[in-house]
Amino acid sequence: MSRHNKKNSKKKARVKSDNKFHAISGQIAIRWEPVILAAGFFIIMTIVSFSYHKIGDYGVETDFYWSYVPEARSFLNGSVYISPFRGPVYPVALAAASLIIQDIFHAGILLAILSASLVLYFSYRIFMTLYDRRMALWGTMLIMVNPVFIQYSYSAGTDMFFNALVTGVLYLYAGFRKSIPFVILTAFISAVAYLTRYNGVFLVLVIPFCLLILNHDRLETKKRILLSLLFLAVFALTILPWGLYCLQEKGQFLYNNNYRNIAYELYGKGKISWDAFWSQQQSGVNSFGDVILKDPGLFIRNVAANTGIHFFQDMKQLMGLQTGIFVIAGIISLFFSRPDRKKWTLFVFHIAFFSVLLVVFYSNRFSLFLIMVYVLLALTPLLDKNNVVYQKFRFSGLTLLIPVVLVLWTGIRSYAFNSRTIQSGPREILTISEWYQKNVPDEEKGDIVSARKPHIAYYMDLTFQRIPYVGSVNEMIRSLRKDSVDYLFFSGIEASTRPDMRHLLNPKQAPPDLIPLVYTRRPPAVLYRLREQD
Repeated sequence: MSRHNKKNSKKKARVKSDNKFHAISGQIAIRWEPVILAAGFFIIMTIVSFSYHKIGDYGVETDFYWSYVPEARSFLNGSVYISPFRGPVYPVALAAASLIIQDIFHAGILLAILSASLVLYFSYRIFMTLYDRRMALWGTMLIMVNPVFIQYSYSAGTDMFFNALVTGVLYLYAGFRKSIPFVILTAFISAVAYLTRYNGVFLVLVIPFCLLILNHDRLETKKRILLSLLFLAVFALTILPWGLYCLQEKGQFLYNNNYRNIAYELYGKGKISWDAFWSQQQSGVNSFGDVILKDPGLFIRNVAANTGIHFFQDMKQLMGLQTGIFVIAGIISLFFSRPDRKKWTLFVFHIAFFSVLLVVFYSNRFSLFLIMVYVLLALTPLLDKNNVVYQKFRFSGLTLLIPVVLVLWTGIRSYAFNSRTIQSGPREILTISEWYQKNVPDEEKGDIVSARKPHIAYYMDLTFQRIPYVGSVNEMIRSLRKDSVDYLFFSGIEASTRPDMRHLLNPKQAPPDLIPLVYTRRPPAVLYRLREQD
């Protein structure tokens, strides 16, 4: 063999070895990248959350103290509470977590962080399955730094927990072949998602649709039908015990009063308060069917209007306009590109979920699951080699630079937003409750505290009684005595709805029947004890 041929042979062997090395290292990276991203997020958010998020806010976390904590405690005590607006899964999960972490609030935070980490892992694997490593890496990072995603990673509540379940269902459907064990597992998790939040019902429609119509695995008709029926059967069997319990206790198998919120949005909002709308029996609706049939035209017009309103709000509040522009560009590019059936699975999941949200009021936390598809759409013209925009206007430097800029820009916005939000809870409650626990002997402690929000009751370890809505301090005191209330907590949140009682923020102006025990000045808050009657 000539020297030239020997040199070429060695060069080819070296290239082949290099290619093999890169292939192996690429496989290792693909396997461990989502684990590293999810684990890194979990560690960082756990440290940050436990350091700065000392107490839940007066927004969405009010539900945590008001509903989820009592429900979790009732499960631990052997009783089952039926909520009119959601299923039992989250309180059960919270109760289980509280056996490991004694403080239920911190258990709720840890559940949220763990759920967010799972969402990141599932998202990476979904992007990797449908696209490639670049889309998986940049897409996951853009989700990771999203301000709303981070906010509900440390907020105690059902939002991120539900998001993890739904994303897990999509991961299973997109990433695995359709076998009987797969369908059983997918149906079970779908049912668990539904029993967490009832808008998870969209999965009952979308999965059979994907199996029967999209059929990206090219299954035979008979097998598709059998798998769809199996999915529905397992889903039904999973929710059966809860349905039978609701039937026994409430008289309805699918007990669910979320129609009340929809009815108020359609027929009461802007005209009357929510409480008055229902207490005065002006609604004229007692089911989802009544909501639609009372005025079908109004219902259709409202859903149509919400399509644009919700999407615009998602671009503004959920994604930020800097990413929203690319989301819109990605949607337009789909008209000139043809995603395959597998990719359409992802779009169908999110379109179905978006449609369910159109019947209720907008909140960015409801749209957490949609972050994935919005990120995908924003990056499609930049990273998807099959996209017409990428093919015609590809500039390798620019297509890498824009995702970097989006991640950095979004991350900076997220830091600015969450550095304020994470500490937005009423910390004065921690000061007052700490004083109470240290300075009031156990034998002198009361049982019930009245306030507008339930936070103070949780930290004082007392029963919560909502402050009565009355016209004067004397009426309020009479009402509190009637309900055997021991303490009144009065702060800015109470004064905001009872401005005539604002003077109670100053303990020096307390009426004779209210004894100030402890107070804070910035912000003002006072814990009163009701004077015992002679």
